[in-house]
Amino acid sequence: LHFVGAHPLVVSVIPGAASAQEIDDNADLLATATPAALWGDLKAQGLIHPAAPVPA
Repeated sequence: LHFVGAHPLVVSVIPGAASAQEIDDNADLLATATPAALWGDLKAQGLIHPAAPVPA
């Protein structure tokens, strides 16, 4: 959710949820910080495009 929300053309992210528990889980995930080094590691391994915008 953090990755897709980092793109400048994305104005909202609507995660699907089939239950109240999934809504709570999604909220917890959004509140959890992603280590900044992860994005560089993913780019270095070719798993995301080198020019892809990533969360700050």
